[in-house]
Amino acid sequence: MNNDFVGEFKKQRDALENLYGTALDKQRILIEGEYENLYDVTKAEEKILMKIQNNRGSILSKIREITNSNDVDRLRYDDILRILKNKMESDSYSTLENTIGEMKDLSHNILRTNKQNMHLISFSKQYIDETMAAIFTTSKKSILDRKV
Repeated sequence: MNNDFVGEFKKQRDALENLYGTALDKQRILIEGEYENLYDVTKAEEKILMKIQNNRGSILSKIREITNSNDVDRLRYDDILRILKNKMESDSYSTLENTIGEMKDLSHNILRTNKQNMHLISFSKQYIDETMAAIFTTSKKSILDRKV
């Protein structure tokens, strides 16, 4: 039971690593302007998110079994560790603790990268809007004299 449980968390960690990789791929695409690749990365990201959701369901199911409680949907990582500390062998618990620590770090990195990506998209949109406004302005100034 303990190894299966830790294995579920390791699968989740691996999926989070993949999600972080796609976030970095998106960032590279946005910076380098390879927009034709954005669709493929977004599709890959959707598949990974589905896997994360499925893994989460398996983890919650196992936590319900261990704790005999149905109220586990909103548990945070620290809550899970606290609950499981006395219910697992020390080696398995230590591995679980390390895996959850890695998951926390990955989650933080994913959030940070996604925020950066949102800023990149916002700046790109602003640049396009300003360029379009400069091109289609109704003033009689030459296009070379307009503010870009």
